[in-house]
Amino acid sequence: MKSAVTAVYLLCAALLFGPLQADDSIEKGKWTRNIKISAEYNGQKVEGTYSVYIPSKYTGGDMTSVLLLHDYNESSSEWIQKSLFTREAEKRNYILIAPDMKTSAYESEFFPETRLKWSAMPGIKWIGEYLIPHAQKKFNAFNKRDKSMVVGTGTGARGAFLCIARYPKFFKYVGGFGGCYDNETLKRNPSIINHLGAYKANPERWRTTDNLIILAENFSDVVLFLAHGSEDYMVNPDQSMMFGVRLNTIRKKNSNVQFRFYSHRNGLHDWGTYNPSILNFLNFVSEN
Repeated sequence: MKSAVTAVYLLCAALLFGPLQADDSIEKGKWTRNIKISAEYNGQKVEGTYSVYIPSKYTGGDMTSVLLLHDYNESSSEWIQKSLFTREAEKRNYILIAPDMKTSAYESEFFPETRLKWSAMPGIKWIGEYLIPHAQKKFNAFNKRDKSMVVGTGTGARGAFLCIARYPKFFKYVGGFGGCYDNETLKRNPSIINHLGAYKANPERWRTTDNLIILAENFSDVVLFLAHGSEDYMVNPDQSMMFGVRLNTIRKKNSNVQFRFYSHRNGLHDWGTYNPSILNFLNFVSEN
């Protein structure tokens, strides 16, 4: 009798604490699109979607997970159709999660002047409080910080760094390609204007809200990577240069912050620049 009770106990413990079983509803080795998450925020219904790539060798156990954030007014299709990450995920055994954030500036709050909202809930809140917990439960993704990355292009690069600023418990590795980071030098950037309102009417808001130059002071135990095309005509390369100077200063003060900047000679704001950046980022990750 005692042995039977012990066996039942061990079975329950394995179910509770062991690796999750692979989700048979998700086909391995390909992208599954338009997975829906429903929530409520301030009395309004919020419905977001994301895509997931599960490598062929997925078993349900802890695996390296990568959150992929697209540029302003784009979708997860950018990552699925144009990036090298699918190939690398299959080769390296990564889970990829790519949300559809539409016109989000990856904001932490809205204001009366906010003109375009991707949804009723601020983007970074939806990611940190709904998307990541959903992926943790469904795919066992992002359950180990030292196996979790977040990567973005353009406004999504800003979002990637805001993820580690707002939800540092989830991610250790971050890569930003062709990103915009310093609010006060982005006074003509439509995604920031649509979020914060006109600069002249709200200068303090621009200085303090989701401003990575300020938020970077709290970065700790992270591996940070920036890349930018030298001929990027959409986002001035100075954005990454200035943010890079800031991150390098923090690295010098904090030994558990690793940082690298890569400038692509003649690179533009496109996948011809981003794809080499992906490989450079993953090589940097492997060193740390």
